[in-house]
Amino acid sequence: MASKALSRLRFGHRTFAIVSAQPPVSSSAPDGTLRYRSALVVADSSDVAVTLTVFAPSAEELHPLAPGVVVAVRYAKVRTFMDQLQLAADVGRCAVEPAGVEADVVRDWARTRPPDAPPPRPPRPAP
Repeated sequence: MASKALSRLRFGHRTFAIVSAQPPVSSSAPDGTLRYRSALVVADSSDVAVTLTVFAPSAEELHPLAPGVVVAVRYAKVRTFMDQLQLAADVGRCAVEPAGVEADVVRDWARTRPPDAPPPRPPRPAP
């Protein structure tokens, strides 16, 4: 069964800490325009990690998305790829270092997580 935290994302928003980030790469959108994307591994205080791909019109807009940063994502697309849940969102749907209780909980979790702790686990997709 999918993570309860991730199932909420289909209907609203979720706040995560960025665990790792790949450098932006360029790709062509279906309409032929050049776009950039960065694949992030994000996790929340439930210690569940998921890949979040963020798209932007320029690579510079993706640079603030780095490990250790807290990001709130609104209305991301959720899909299963190779039996793993994945998220995708436009950079305009991502708030970097947001304020609020949910962001504070994620910040506290990320700050107090031991450096030698195993990486957050991926969620199990729904059967």
